[in-house]
Amino acid sequence: MDQSQAATVIETEGLSEYAYFGQPNGGTTNKVCIFAHDGKWVTVSTDERAVAIETTIREFETEHLALTDFIDALRVMKTYQDFSR
Repeated sequence: MDQSQAATVIETEGLSEYAYFGQPNGGTTNKVCIFAHDGKWVTVSTDERAVAIETTIREFETEHLALTDFIDALRVMKTYQDFSR
């Protein structure tokens, strides 16, 4: 998966509310983040306090693999948020 394909999936499936391109920060409440760090790609989910959930931190050698995981995690986040409303 490349960035263009990921953007299409995010828009089509209504996942943009949960997606964040960059490292977690104070504004990333209940988000799935994707970013490059030390030559690897990282995905991580954040909680209601915008804190990274340690068990969700995943590192990948390629952007392609990270984007695939990112989309999967976004789908899970959306399902969870829809269920808990």
